[in-house]
Amino acid sequence: MKNIPVLLVLICTSLSARADLFDFMEFRGWTPRYIYIEDDNLIGHTHYFGAAYYTPQGKAGEGIGARIGLGNHGERINVGYSAASSFFGVDIGLAYSWVDRDRHNAFQNTIEGLGLEVGLRFWVINIIGHHTEDTSFISLGYGF
Repeated sequence: MKNIPVLLVLICTSLSARADLFDFMEFRGWTPRYIYIEDDNLIGHTHYFGAAYYTPQGKAGEGIGARIGLGNHGERINVGYSAASSFFGVDIGLAYSWVDRDRHNAFQNTIEGLGLEVGLRFWVINIIGHHTEDTSFISLGYGF
């Protein structure tokens, strides 16, 4: 687990985000993020979690977020920008994947793990697109 220090920082950040730090009516403050991805092409079944900090923009919010994905065939870390309302959200950011060596899609060069990630949220349904130098794919996830 190369990402344990990052995972600990994200968990501590999420735990310190009390209810009074995030006002759901105004989209202000820290909020935890979680997505379960059924079958990511690179890292398999993935639990993707982290935290985001939102500032209000009208009746919606926008801000920066960080997530870590722990899959059964590798790991991923993502830092990006998020714009969201109650029912809809858009995320875009950079992601880096570590794929297990025994996988058919393991990277030959370490820079190949870097990619662009775009996500659309409709209530609890998440559609996540991932683009790297070698591959592009879309995954379906469930979460918040």
